[in-house]
Formats: sequence, structure tokens, C-alpha cells
Amino acid sequence: KKVCSSYIWMVGRLVFRRCGSLGLGVLGSRQWSSADAGSKSPICSDVVIIGGGIAGTSLAVELLRVKRDLSVVLLDKQGCGCEASGLSAGTVWSAGHQQDLSCDLSAIAVNEVMARSADFYEDIQRNGNDTGWVRSGNLILAVTAQEAEYLRRDANQLQQAGYACTFLPDAQSVAEVEPALAGGTVRAALYTKQSGYCEPLLATQAVAETARKLGADVVEGESGRVTGITVAVA
Repeated sequence: KKVCSSYIWMVGRLVFRRCGSLGLGVLGSRQWSSADAGSKSPICSDVVIIGGGIAGTSLAVELLRVKRDLSVVLLDKQGCGCEASGLSAGTVWSAGHQQDLSCDLSAIAVNEVMARSADFYEDIQRNGNDTGWVRSGNLILAVTAQEAEYLRRDANQLQQAGYACTFLPDAQSVAEVEPALAGGTVRAALYTKQSGYCEPLLATQAVAETARKLGADVVEGESGRVTGITVAVA
């Protein structure tokens, strides 16, 4: 997943303002209730995050990095990374998409997640939780003149927006980056040196463990059910 902490925090603030319609969680003085056999008493928490995929775990980490005195509960019915996040390709593209460069906040946020995600995974790994992160670089290849022109325009717009990428205009320059492509049909490429990949299940669980270390209560695979989230009146 192309996910980074700054993007999740930006989206998180929007979600919490509209928590009733989006259903991710609630911010403020809140309660979540567990109906397991041992206890039916509501448990108070500032933030409830439903879903322990890469978005939910990253949101927990970023919230606690920004505001350490928050109480955060992260709930997942199976285990963090056990569904879509753990089955993703794990590629991390470090530049945005030129077609998203607009004043729309969601588009800007998507570009931010892509630009900063590599540093996020690297930081998680540096602090003792293995994400399988490898900064390998990434090539988007063009095999026709039309595709090459599209990538050239892409690179120009991304560079103007401040993203680190390089347009490789011919087969020779592409082969200098990746010799295995020499002599093939590749005409040009868009190259991002800071991109890479991680092991998706390992990375999601590593981010969840980082959230735990920061103080989040990560509840996975409980036999009971969450019956509701009650928003306390301020």
C-alpha cells in the first residue's frame, strides 16, 4: 500500500470531522463497547479505529505521534493485515500522479502519501519493527512513442510540483539504470530513485506493533463483538 503517516493524519482529521458518515472512528470524548462474555461495560477512549489494515494501523501511529496523550483503540476482527492490506503488492511509489495535481484536498493528500511513504516504512523499520522495506527504485516503462511522450509530460508536471523523479528519454538511459532491459523494446521510462517495496503482511503488523509501543490498545481476533460506538456529549 502506498501509505504514509502525513497522509493518514490529513485524512484522519477529515474523517473525524465527518465520523458519522464515514464510519472509521470518532475523535473527542468517546466510548466503544465490547459485548464479550467477560465484560459488557463500555470502555472510554478518545479515538476508535475500526480495521487493522495499513490505513488503520498507520492512522493510529500518526495520531499518537502528533498527540501522545490520546487514548486510541484499534479493532480488527481477525488480525492486523489479515485481509486486503496483507495481500497487496507492497510496492511503494515515491512520487505523485500528475493527473491528481489540483487544489482538491483528497488529491493533494494522495500525492503526499506517495511522496512520503518510503520514509514512513523506513522509519518504522529503523526503530526495530521489520517491514521488509527495500529502497530499490522504480521504473515505469514506455514501449511506444506515445507512451514515452506521456511519461515525459508526467515527469515535467511532477517535478514542477516538487516530486523527485527523472525522465529517461531513450533505451540507453533506461539500460544504465536497469541493464537487464538493454536490447529490448523499451523506449523511455519514468524513474523514481526513492521508491521501493515492502512485505505487505509484515509491514502492516510492524506498523501495528509501533502503534502498541506508542500506547494504542490493539484488539485483534476477539471472540466477542463490538455492539456500538457511543459519542459522548461534550
